[in-house]
Amino acid sequence: MERYVWELTRELAQLGHHVTVVCERCHVEKPAGIDVHELGEIAPRPRWLALLRFGRRVERFLLAHPHDGSVIHSHERLRIHHITTFHGPPFATIFERPWWRWLSLRVAMQLFLERRELSQPQFVVPNSQFIKTLIAHYYPNLAQKMTEPIVPGVLAGAVRASRVVPPRGGVVGFVGKEWQRKGLPWVVKLVAALRVQRPELQLCVVGPEP
Repeated sequence: MERYVWELTRELAQLGHHVTVVCERCHVEKPAGIDVHELGEIAPRPRWLALLRFGRRVERFLLAHPHDGSVIHSHERLRIHHITTFHGPPFATIFERPWWRWLSLRVAMQLFLERRELSQPQFVVPNSQFIKTLIAHYYPNLAQKMTEPIVPGVLAGAVRASRVVPPRGGVVGFVGKEWQRKGLPWVVKLVAALRVQRPELQLCVVGPEP
């Protein structure tokens, strides 16, 4: 997501738009021609509280800095944006799990923040057709806000040559520190099912603590 924002804001600036970035912290050299305002890092856990606190900081910043005529394009769970880009599957997929998984403050707050993010703006930009389909499924009343997907505007790396997957093996990779939210248990089940036909298949997990 961060690279998506990095590329998007630089391209908008090169097209002649005045771009202001509001973030917790800028981890790279600030690009020329773009105003970057750092609001300070927030404790990342619990995640819903960090999102709520960041949103409030952004609101206070915008109140203190008039922005008439500006378009607020958010990539976070805000309530004051005109456009939001949605970078991953909606949290509402929790409803596909057993009902007792829904009964927690964390789930209630994540669903609240997600609905607020999607309900406020004039346009919702999914970054893949798959994500667009999921949002439309779980939030059918917001379908009129959905745009066509805009895939991450990042520079293409080296193109890997096509290759044949070993009929009995191969490697499935999972990358993600937040392994529960990103579905590692589901991936484990998937690989177990694939091993029926491909018994030498390997699963490599990168990111979380063992």
